[in-house]
Amino acid sequence: LAMVGDLVGQQTDKPAAVQMLATRLSESARELTRTMGEVIWATDPDKDRLRSFALFVTRYAERFFAESALRLRFDIPAELPDVMLPAELRNSLLMVAKEALNNVAKHAQASELRIKLELCDRELRLSFEDDGQGFLKTQVAEEHHGLVNMEKRLSDLGGQSQIESAVGQGTRVHARLPLPK
Repeated sequence: LAMVGDLVGQQTDKPAAVQMLATRLSESARELTRTMGEVIWATDPDKDRLRSFALFVTRYAERFFAESALRLRFDIPAELPDVMLPAELRNSLLMVAKEALNNVAKHAQASELRIKLELCDRELRLSFEDDGQGFLKTQVAEEHHGLVNMEKRLSDLGGQSQIESAVGQGTRVHARLPLPK
């Protein structure tokens, strides 16, 4: 932010350049604010409940897709049990959710995304289902690590992921994670 601010000061005789840099400065400040909010939420012990996670993910998705035509549908129980989610688990689930949302935004060309959260026998299930173009897993470029990172995050916590996709039939990402007792 400081470097872009310095550039603005050096471009005073070029209004178009100043405008572009000012826009970039504003966008960077907003991104920093969002990121700090995520860090604070992920480490705040007052936010260590399943209900807090569900609320955070729905708000995050709404903000993430606010400027798009994508329809969001949430399938989240109105009443969630008072289940604790330790900071490491919350952070990993948040990263999985962000990766799934990012993939929809970048690749799916979807018109609708359904986010489902449910609790079954002390297992948290989180799903992202889009109606987009789908893909073949064998055709995912090696430099794209998002799906692998998602699987590793869940595996490290004793969970698993399942990705179902077919060309022209959308994509479904299912995350399953046992909850601590």
